[in-house]
Amino acid sequence: MAACTRDLGEEFRAFCASLEEPPVRQAVDFLGINVSGDPAAKPVFKIYYSRKFSGEERHPVQKMLSERGMLRYCSMVRDTRDRSCVRLDLALKERTDRNMEWLFGRLARLTALFREGEEEIRKLAGMQITGRERHRSSTLYHLGFTEQNEEITLLKCHFLTRWCPDPDQPGRGSEYRDQEYLNYLKHCKIAAYGELADLAEAALKQCGGHLWMAGLDMGAAGYRKYKLYIKQPSMLYGRLPAMLGETMAEPLKASERWHRAHPEYGCEGAAFCVDSDSVHSLNLYYGWK
Repeated sequence: MAACTRDLGEEFRAFCASLEEPPVRQAVDFLGINVSGDPAAKPVFKIYYSRKFSGEERHPVQKMLSERGMLRYCSMVRDTRDRSCVRLDLALKERTDRNMEWLFGRLARLTALFREGEEEIRKLAGMQITGRERHRSSTLYHLGFTEQNEEITLLKCHFLTRWCPDPDQPGRGSEYRDQEYLNYLKHCKIAAYGELADLAEAALKQCGGHLWMAGLDMGAAGYRKYKLYIKQPSMLYGRLPAMLGETMAEPLKASERWHRAHPEYGCEGAAFCVDSDSVHSLNLYYGWK
């Protein structure tokens, strides 16, 4: 049986049993399920813990951002893949033009992954999300990376897709301008985002909700994963298979079966993804009702 058709309930129970901190309501922001159109790929469960770290500088990158006054918080994520590596998710603040150029320079010295992906990062960072002066690149608000043997093996960048009076407080007074950002992504000269923007646009029409953010993962040997997130959609399971094609039909059915068995979770969002090997995938995000 293909990996994506396995019983997700069994996978979920094994994942929960492996965690040092159980996924209880008080401790978790989101539960994620990543399913792939590659029939050989296993589903990946993720837990996004609600506990944030700001004063505990456990890693040189945390220390670097903290000393610059750019670290909003660090969050903990666990998933079903190799847990022997270091994983950090870092929320940024004070994203002025000067600070972002400093950050880009530091990342370029820190890892070849940034240098190889810098052109695409800068294209996405060109999305304007605020009228504040000297904040032209503030859309890049979140960094993540995976490190093994003190070498960064995956660099992750996330970009806001809504208008924010204060980019450091995106939840306060922000304005959804979905079509504006979809149009930007369609014409940013990164082909994958044109495809994903078409998918997201169709999903918003069929399922409602709003754009959430764009994501870019960069790995070794030129690997890329391009992601576009929507939030608060409805009727995903019934409407997405026709949009995503046959390869995603069974993974979506498996996700729906799992969700029916866990009604305590509500679907908070989804990310349409395609990687540099042209493999499509879908990330689903659930929160406690």
